[in-house]
Amino acid sequence: VPTLRPGAANTKTVITNNLFIPHYYTTTVAGEPLFNSPNTRVQILNNGTVYVGGADRTDCATGDGDPNTCNYVQEIQNFANWFVYYRSREYTTKNALGRVVADTESLNVGYFAMNNTNERIRIAPLNSSFRAGNKRALLDQIYRISSIGGTPLRSAIDRAGKHFQCIAGDAFGSAAASAPGTANCPVAASPAGNCQQNYLLAFTDGSWNGDGAITDVANNNFDGAGAAPSNNTVFDDGRYGDTHGGTLADMAMKYYEKDLQTTLPDEVPVTARDTEGAPANTFGNAGSTTFQHMATYTIGFGLTGLLTDANIPSNINTPVAWGNPFAVEASKIDDLRHAALNGRGQFLSANDPKTLNATMSAAFSEFSSGVGAASSVTFDAARLSQGSVRFRGFFNSRSNTGEFIAERIDINGDVIGAPVWSAATQLDGVTATNRNIVTFNPAARTGIPFRFASLTAPQKVNLTSPMLDYLRGDRSNERPNGLNFRDRPIAAGLLGDIVHSTPLFVGAPGFIQRDRSAYPTTSGNLYSAFKLAQASRAPVVYTAANDGMLHAFDANNGREIFAYIPDKILNTDPYSNPLYQLTSATYSHKFFNDLAPEANDAFITPRTGARQWRTVLVGGLAGGGKGYYALDVTSLSTGETEASVVNRVLWEFTDADDTYPVDALGVPLGGAVGAKVDLQGRPIRDLGYSYGEAQIQMTNAVNGDGSKKWAAIFGNGYNSTSGIAKLFVLFVE
Repeated sequence: VPTLRPGAANTKTVITNNLFIPHYYTTTVAGEPLFNSPNTRVQILNNGTVYVGGADRTDCATGDGDPNTCNYVQEIQNFANWFVYYRSREYTTKNALGRVVADTESLNVGYFAMNNTNERIRIAPLNSSFRAGNKRALLDQIYRISSIGGTPLRSAIDRAGKHFQCIAGDAFGSAAASAPGTANCPVAASPAGNCQQNYLLAFTDGSWNGDGAITDVANNNFDGAGAAPSNNTVFDDGRYGDTHGGTLADMAMKYYEKDLQTTLPDEVPVTARDTEGAPANTFGNAGSTTFQHMATYTIGFGLTGLLTDANIPSNINTPVAWGNPFAVEASKIDDLRHAALNGRGQFLSANDPKTLNATMSAAFSEFSSGVGAASSVTFDAARLSQGSVRFRGFFNSRSNTGEFIAERIDINGDVIGAPVWSAATQLDGVTATNRNIVTFNPAARTGIPFRFASLTAPQKVNLTSPMLDYLRGDRSNERPNGLNFRDRPIAAGLLGDIVHSTPLFVGAPGFIQRDRSAYPTTSGNLYSAFKLAQASRAPVVYTAANDGMLHAFDANNGREIFAYIPDKILNTDPYSNPLYQLTSATYSHKFFNDLAPEANDAFITPRTGARQWRTVLVGGLAGGGKGYYALDVTSLSTGETEASVVNRVLWEFTDADDTYPVDALGVPLGGAVGAKVDLQGRPIRDLGYSYGEAQIQMTNAVNGDGSKKWAAIFGNGYNSTSGIAKLFVLFVE
C-alpha cells in the first residue's frame, strides 16, 4: 500500500490475517444445487478480469450495451448490493415485502411475527407515500424484524383467524372479544364490513415446528372425513381432506369455512377461487355473496416438498395423498401448499430473490383484485352510453380518488378491449398552473379564475395559497414534504371520487320541432339555425367529482378542457363542506360537488350579446351543500382558457340567496320576515341540500321581447331550515 511518511519508500508491505476478498461460487448443475455440487469460486479483484453477467444484469449493459460482460466496478457494486440487501433469507424477504408494501395503496395491511409479540403492527389503510403515515410505520416495522426462535406457524394462522373473528387470544394479544368497527377489531362496521374480504399471507423459509397446544386430532381435524368438526361443511373433504388433525391445513380450513362475523350480513363477494373450490351451485349465480371468512395464501422461500401443482386434481372430490407432517419433514412443506388450498388462496414457492419479489407482488395483486370485487375499493358510480362509446365514473374509497374512462362497446353493450382513454391519467400530464379552473364571485355575480390573487376575501378565510395550489394539482406540499398535506396516489391520483354524478354528454344539438310557437319563430332566432351552426361543435362529457369540481372532458381523448368549483364550498358557510378539508392528512371522505349535471338548449341572454339559443348546464352540490350553479357550455372549444371560461359562468343560487319562506297565503312564517331563525341565528330558508337534479324547461312567463322565459326547476332538497317541502322555479337569466 502507498506510504504517506515523508522520505520513506513509495510502498509498504502490510500483513493481515483477516482480509476478506469478495467472492461467489458458480456451478453448471441444472436446477437447485446441493451443498457438495461441483463449483468454481470467483474472486472479485480489480485486475482487469471480465466477469460473466446475464440477461438480468442491466447494470453491466451500461457503456457497452452487453449485460453478459461486467467490469470490476459493476461486479463489486453488485456484490455490495447483495451483501446489504440479500445475503440472508431474512434480508431477501424484507426487501421483497418492503417493495410490495411501498407500491400498495388500496389495502388495509398489518403485520405480526409468529414468535415475537414485539414485532407486530395493527391493520391500517396504506396511504400513498412510503415516507409518511401508516405505510411508513409498517415499513419501519418490517425492516426492524430480527428472526429468532422456532417456526410456530400453525398457531400463527390460528391467531390470525381469531383476529378476523375479533375474539381473545388473537395475533395482537386481545384479552376480550370486540365488535366490528371498534379499535381492536380489523373488520369494519356495517355496511362496509358486510362485504369485507380478509386475507392472510403467511411466509416462511422453514418448516413449522412447536405449537404444542395444537395437537388434538379429534378436535382439530377441520378438513377430513369423520365426525364434526371434520367434514362439517361443503367446503372440506375430497381433495382438501386428510386424516391428520392440528395441521396448517386444518387451521386454514377452520377460518375459511366458519362465519367469522355472525352479526354482519353475508355480503362478501364470491371470488373465482371460492367458486372453483366448492360444489356446483354452492354460491348460486354470478355476483353471489358469502359469509365473512379468512382466505389463506402461503409463500415458501427456498422450500421443496414432495408434491407439486400437478398432484392437485381439478376435481374437488378427488382425494390427494397428503403426507403426515408430524412424521415426514418434507410433508410439512406440502402442508403449506395444503393450507393455501384449504383457505382458497394460493401456495407460492420462491428459490431466489427475483422469484420472491414476483410471488409477493402476485399475492398482493390478487388481494387488491379481491378487495375491488368486494366493492370496498373501486365502484362503478355511473355510466352513460353515447353511440358505440360508454363513459364511466368510478370512486376509490381507500384513496378517496376517482377515475373517469371511455370504453368502446358492441351492439350488445359489452365492452370491447381496453379503455379508449382515462381522464385521471390525462391529468397526470398537466401541470397545476396550466389547468383551466374557475369559480364564482357572488358579490360581482361573475366567474373568476381559481387563483389565489383572484379570490374574494371570504374565499381566502380558510383557503391559503398553498392549499389552492394543492387543489389545482400541485404535489410539492404532499406529506412528507412541505406542509404535509394529504398525499394522493402518484399515478392517476388527482381526479376526485365520482360517486353520484351520472356523466353528461353534450354534442351536436339534437332537439326537434323547436321552430314552432311557443319557441322563437322569427328569422335569426330559429332553433334549426342554431342546430345547423352547432352541428360540428366538439363533443364534451361532464361529470361532477368530490374534488369539488365539475369537470369538462374532451369526449375524444379525455383531456380536461376546464373545471368549475362552486363558491359555496369555498366560503365559511355552515351549510356546506369546505373544500380546504381535502388537504388534511387526516381527511375522511366528504361530499363536495356530487350531483349529476343536466343540460338543455335554451333561448336566453348570455353574458355578452343579445338573446339567442345557448346550451345551458345546471349542476348542484348534493351532499356537499345547499346550492346550484349554471354554466353556458355552448360551442365549447378545446382551446378554452381561464379568461374565456369565466365568461361561461352564469350564476350560483344558494340558501343565502333564498328569500324568507311564506305560507300558502304569502304570509311570512311566524308573522314577519326573520321571525324564525336556524341554529346559527339566521332567518330560516326553504332551500336544503341540493339532491334533486335540475330540469331546464321553457315556461309560460314572457320576456319583454315576447319570448318565453327558461327556468331551472328542482325540489328544495333535504334539511332545509324551514322544514317545508317546496318546488323551486329559478329563471336561467
